[in-house]
Amino acid sequence: MSDVTACTEVVEVAQPDELSWIFWTADWLGSWSNGLARVALS
Repeated sequence: MSDVTACTEVVEVAQPDELSWIFWTADWLGSWSNGLARVALS
């Protein structure tokens, strides 16, 4: 139980910026892919 808590704390403290960057990039890539698909299908 203590190991799980320690890992959770490390993730919360160390990675907020990295996670937000990952989510932003994933969102951007999703939007770009959707746009490309629309052009290809139209």
